[in-house]
Amino acid sequence: MPKPFVGRTGFETTSPSFSPDGKQIVFMSPRPLTPQLYTMNVDGTGLRLLTPVVAGKRSYRTGPDWSPNGDEIAFQQQNGDFQVWTIGVKDRVMRQITSEGENEDPSWAPDGRHMSITRRLGAIGEQRNIWVLDERTGRLRQLTQSGDARLSDWSPPLKAAF
Repeated sequence: MPKPFVGRTGFETTSPSFSPDGKQIVFMSPRPLTPQLYTMNVDGTGLRLLTPVVAGKRSYRTGPDWSPNGDEIAFQQQNGDFQVWTIGVKDRVMRQITSEGENEDPSWAPDGRHMSITRRLGAIGEQRNIWVLDERTGRLRQLTQSGDARLSDWSPPLKAAF
């Protein structure tokens, strides 16, 4: 049964991603000033600002995706161009994963090591493509050449039917 989310009336709340155990949600809300990431329990309790807000520093954070093991959340942060970052769920340590071009829409692979991202290497207006990023090594591999691909997602692990 749907349960309305209350407490952020008048603010756009988007980009939900469930924790692997299904007990929590991470999402974006532009409160207090710029879009930040929040977590809460699925019953609406335990609301917590996940990403730190630094006074006087612009930090637009959105597009969260919970890692398969539940320890990290990948997201995109804008300080000029968008880049992919991760944040530890428990320790809240942030780590920048990409730095060249503009990188958005992270989606974890079931192996917890790779993610697909939307990447643009040229100026605004240049084509975007889907790339696979090895989170451990930083190695990138381009998947699409189509012109303007975005918002990739991984299927769940497939199991043999025999």
